[in-house]
Amino acid sequence: MAYTFDLYFREHYLPVIKETMEDYLNTHLTIPFYQILNKYLAKKHLLKREISGLSGIDRRTIYKIYHQKDFVPTKRMVICLGLGMRLDIHDFEAFMHEAGYHFSSHQKRDVVIMYCLKEGIYALTDIDLYLDRVGEKPLIGLK
Repeated sequence: MAYTFDLYFREHYLPVIKETMEDYLNTHLTIPFYQILNKYLAKKHLLKREISGLSGIDRRTIYKIYHQKDFVPTKRMVICLGLGMRLDIHDFEAFMHEAGYHFSSHQKRDVVIMYCLKEGIYALTDIDLYLDRVGEKPLIGLK
């Protein structure tokens, strides 16, 4: 009896569930990360080829951002890109939010970076010194 119900369910209800889930995904899925990055690059009048040197992220990773269909950056990567673009704290928080992240006042790393943004410190080496001072891992050189 259970087998016939399962078969009946799959034939009659699963296609309906599948269609509505796909419709929901199509209407609620946000834009790809490279489009978010392009928006902020345009706002700061920067080119794609400049962001690698400014953010400390290698060119292969930048290539992946633009050529892998569903690329999802790490929080560290988003922070490095925001610092490379020299976003002010409000744009930085908006950039983080659009990428799916946020700053937390419960994490030392985030508090140190918020402090650096408030003080206008964007150099990755300087920020890494502050992070090292509080016992956090550096931004440069991590994958």
